[in-house]
Formats: sequence, C-alpha cells, structure tokens
Amino acid sequence: MVGNPHQATVCSNRVVQRMLPVFLLLLASCGGSSNSSPPPPASPPPATPSPAEIRTTQLDSALHPLQTTDPAASLADLAPLSRVAQARVVGMGEGTHGTRQFFRMKHRIFRWLVQEHGVRVFAMESDVAEGIYLDRYVQSGEGDLEAIMLARMHYWPWYTEEVRDLIQWMADYNAGRPEQERLRYIGVDSATVGLQPDLLIEYLTRTAPDLLDAAEEAVGPLRVSMMGAWELYAGMDQDQYDTLRNGLEELSDTLLERRTELVEAGSEPDFELHMYLLGNLLDSHAAMFMARNAAWIDQSYHRERSLANNVLRLEALTEPGIRVALWGHNLHVTTSPHGEGFPTMGSFLRETLGDEYQAIGFSWTHGEFMAQAPGVGLAKHSHPLPPLAGSINELLHSAREGQYILDLGALPASDLRTWLMQPRYFLQVGSVYQPELPPGAYYDLEAMLERYDVLIHIDRSEASRPLPVP
Repeated sequence: MVGNPHQATVCSNRVVQRMLPVFLLLLASCGGSSNSSPPPPASPPPATPSPAEIRTTQLDSALHPLQTTDPAASLADLAPLSRVAQARVVGMGEGTHGTRQFFRMKHRIFRWLVQEHGVRVFAMESDVAEGIYLDRYVQSGEGDLEAIMLARMHYWPWYTEEVRDLIQWMADYNAGRPEQERLRYIGVDSATVGLQPDLLIEYLTRTAPDLLDAAEEAVGPLRVSMMGAWELYAGMDQDQYDTLRNGLEELSDTLLERRTELVEAGSEPDFELHMYLLGNLLDSHAAMFMARNAAWIDQSYHRERSLANNVLRLEALTEPGIRVALWGHNLHVTTSPHGEGFPTMGSFLRETLGDEYQAIGFSWTHGEFMAQAPGVGLAKHSHPLPPLAGSINELLHSAREGQYILDLGALPASDLRTWLMQPRYFLQVGSVYQPELPPGAYYDLEAMLERYDVLIHIDRSEASRPLPVP
C-alpha cells in the first residue's frame, strides 16, 4: 500500500526543522559557514607571580591571626604559641620601648602563660632593686601602685598605664592564694646604683645589726639619685672605683661567711634575695663606671652577661624548675649575637639553656610610639609608610592580616623560609629615635630564623601612655 505523499512531505520537513540547529552547530565548529562568528581570542596565560608575591602567599598561609591585644579579652587566639610555651624561660621582646600594643600583648601572653602553662615569675628589664619594691606590692596589694612606680622606677618606658595594669593584675591574681601559687615580679637589669643601699641596710637591720656600720661604709656612697649617679661616676677615677668595688666584695664575703646565722634570723629566700641584690649592686657599679671609661662593645657585653646571669639565678630566688616570662627589648631577647662580638642576653640564655629558652620577637611597620630624641627629650614620634624596600617589615606589612603570630620554628621549607634566613633590614627603636641616621630606624640583622622562635606582628603602632607625674 502506498502512503500519503503529503503526509510524508510534512514528516520530512519536521525532521529537517529538528535537525537544523545540530547541522548549523556542526558546520560552525568546522569553520564551514561563511556567515559564522570568529572564535573568541584565546585567554592569555596567567602571569607568573613575582618572588615577593610568592612569599606573601606563603606568609598568609603560615600566619595565625590575632583577634585583639586587649589583656582582658579571650586568650584562645594565643594557642599557636603553645610550642614555645613549653620552655623554662620565654623571652618577650618589643620593637620599640614605647608601643602600647606591644605592652598589652605581652600582658596577654603572660596571663596565658600563667593560666595555661604554670609560669609564675615575671622578669623585667628593670633594676633588681626596683623589682623588689614592686614585688612587695604584687605580694601584698598594699599602698598606692602609681606612687610606688613614680618613686622607684628610673626608666621611662615602664612608667606607663600598660605596665601599671600588668602589675595590678598580678597583685589581684595573688590575692587570697597560698604563697606557693603566687606570682613574682623580679627585675634583672643592672643600670643604676641608687636603690640597692637602703634595701641592704634594711635587711641587715633585721638580721645582723652588728654589720650595719661596715655595710654603711660599703654602700653608703652609692645612695644617690639617677642624676646623682651620673655625676658621681663622671668624676670617678680608677682608684675610687676600685675602693668602692673592694668594699662591696668584702661585704659580700662577710654575708656568705655568716649565711647560717642570717638564714636563721630571716629565711633562706630572704638571704638569697639580698645576695642577689648585692651582686646586682656590684654589676651596676661596674656598668656605671664603664659607661664613661670603656668601649661600647665592652659595656654591652657586661650588661648582656649580667642580664642573663640574673635570669639564670631566678631558680635560687624561687624554686628549682621555676618557669619564667621575660620582658625586654628585641635587641636583648634575641637568641643570636648581633654582628660579630656583640652578644645578647638571649644568646647567652640559648647557649646555656638550649631550647629551654624561647624568644618571641615583636615587629611593626608604621605609627606612633614614645621615645627619647636628641634635643627633644621624651616625646611621641611617628614612623611613616611605606616600609623600607626589601625589609622584613615590607614583607610582614604585605600580609592579609594586620596583626598575627608567625611561628618561625614551624615554617616548612619554602621561598619564605629561605628568604628569612638571609640578612634583612628590620625596623626597631630603642630608647632613642634618630630617623635621620640612614637607614632610619632599620637595623641590618642576620637571619631572622636564627634570632627569634616566633614573631608577633602588629602592623600599626600606637604610643604607650605614660602615667601622670604629680
């Protein structure tokens, strides 16, 4: 039977209509249609990232953001410090002596070390005698803290709201706790001589009154103000220095000979504390004389060695195995010497304690801070952007976060790690700010990975807040 021709034609047309788009697409893909659009241009190959961009990407992957520098806030974001927190001594640096965030961040870290890791000693880059007066407040909470700080602190960086808040927290923490759980505030520096004499006379008045005349003869000439100390040593010759040193050494020998008697009249910790104080007076006497009569490198060696020795003596002042949080400038806590022949407190501690000493460096890029300036005195200064090209701070500034922890000891093999093993400029300000000296406030340091175990970067600095002087 023959089908309907019209119906066959309709079906054929419908098949063509359905298939036409497919034919056209095939034709276009083969370039067979003169009316087809040209193919879109090929995308250019992705640009090869620069070495700096690679380092920034690796930095962003390695950093741990910090939520805040507020000491009263949650401490959960400090967990990335857990590796260094296992050490017996944790050094906490600062990139300036006058940055609010550095001080508050170190307060946070100390709280965390106390509450989570059993640290009980806070050791400060301040005079031993000053530390005794402040520790009395930390133990008792008695008196006016700001008045004690004004009367006993000779060094301007510590007479601030931030340090006051830390000391007050320690006193509040100690309230109601048994002695074996209390925190201690201890100075470890040897920078002046004025406060030690009265404390030594006070001790001997309680324990060995018959030694008072000899002690007064030995320490009395050094009972001077900070300004008086500079004047005293400016006019001191070698014979006068030796006479005073011999008197201090004879007093030390006498106390050691009568140790049993002095311990019975007081206590073992009391005796150790005042021998520590007398040793510090000898170190300070030498430091003040060397400031006028010795090469700068010799002065630095003496001070750094004294700082380290005082930290190592803290076990004798407290108990074996005591764990310590140590506050000082970056240039003191760093674990390796500066250049050739310039050791640091931290390098001495690393040499003696090995990995039981860990150092946290603090970095910044721009903003305000307090510092001395020639012809100006203590004032607020501002360091501008951009950071020095090729400096460590330029890299740290490029990160996605404005404040963070970078665990240098945990960095994997990478371009970033290799770069940080080379000498780089690093922004730091000590007591004095002299930006006119090239290259500004940037120090040419050795490999950063050999200097600190951890870096804490706070990109913008705010000036610390000095307490009012009545």
